[in-house]
Amino acid sequence: MGKVHTYLDKQGLNYVALRPTWFVENLARNYGYFNAIQNTLPTGRVPLGAVEDIAQAVFDAIVNFDTLPSREPILTGLELVSYPEVHASSSPSSSIRSANQCLGFLIPGRRNPSQGPRTANHTWMVVKAELICLPDVFSQYLADIEEDLEGGSEARLLEDPRIIKGKIGVTQWIEAHKGGFDIDTLSLVQVEERISLIAQGPGSWTLRIQIMGTTSKVLDLRQKKD
Repeated sequence: MGKVHTYLDKQGLNYVALRPTWFVENLARNYGYFNAIQNTLPTGRVPLGAVEDIAQAVFDAIVNFDTLPSREPILTGLELVSYPEVHASSSPSSSIRSANQCLGFLIPGRRNPSQGPRTANHTWMVVKAELICLPDVFSQYLADIEEDLEGGSEARLLEDPRIIKGKIGVTQWIEAHKGGFDIDTLSLVQVEERISLIAQGPGSWTLRIQIMGTTSKVLDLRQKKD
């Protein structure tokens, strides 16, 4: 990564490389897949950004280049929020209304128990990503990122001078896109995911996933002891 940017810079060419972080649109997308907002983050906070703010950054890169903090600005959302804050019945933050309050019905938020092993959370995330046909390498990458998020990586990122913070908050976006969460308009891939993770000692685990939708399928994924 960065080789193209380095080449353009050496050639003295004008360019802008936008670096968006987390998309608030994925809330509706994930709900469409799983009928739930799922992740492995008990407390990790992310700056969910909207595509409208990215579009504004693109416009500024074309007509207001001098207003950008860098040729490679990092785009974030308006605020740091945790997923429990998004789907909890009452939000710990007074400035953030929950998704349930905005939508008027319960979104069943789910995550792996925070008491579980860290590697268990990582494994759960990898398998969930692979279930929606993401490549193995990319699934591993996403799981690694979520572990970093739980350690506060996004809060530290906001200190970067290249940051462009969006203007659309999570609550505002959800209220404007309620239809995407409507059960009657969800994706046909509506599944109920039931996961049990059983630690069997160092170097081994058994993961059972039952997916119930138009068909029912059980996957047993086992890693034997070294």
